Amino acid sequence: VLAGGHTGTCVRQSRIDLMVSPRGGVAVKAITEKAFQQTVVDLARLVGFTHIYHTYDSRRSEPGFPDLVLLKPGRCLWIEIKREGARLSKAQEDWARALRNAGQEVWWFKPSEWELLKRVLDPEGRVE
Repeated sequence: VLAGGHTGTCVRQSRIDLMVSPRGGVAVKAITEKAFQQTVVDLARLVGFTHIYHTYDSRRSEPGFPDLVLLKPGRCLWIEIKREGARLSKAQEDWARALRNAGQEVWWFKPSEWELLKRVLDPEGRVE
């Protein structure tokens, strides 16, 4: 869905608003980490992930444990959700490293990486 904007075109990607400037640059409007995570969960369901786990309250979880675990036949993804400008903590980096060393597929995404996230969750390109 496209709508005109004062400085460019606003593109609605589920709950993510992207501002595309006339010169082709992209800036992400503010979105909470919680809202972005729900958008990722919605996309995961749409592309066939059958089991989705997310920690309800990270304060009671092992420090650094990924926000989401997505499962469907033949695939398991561990995903950390970050807001724009945020970085992985040392504990999150340690979990990512340990999971990768165990042969797992680990990703972290922020809203501005929506196109990459879509390619990772939907490598067949069924979702535009």
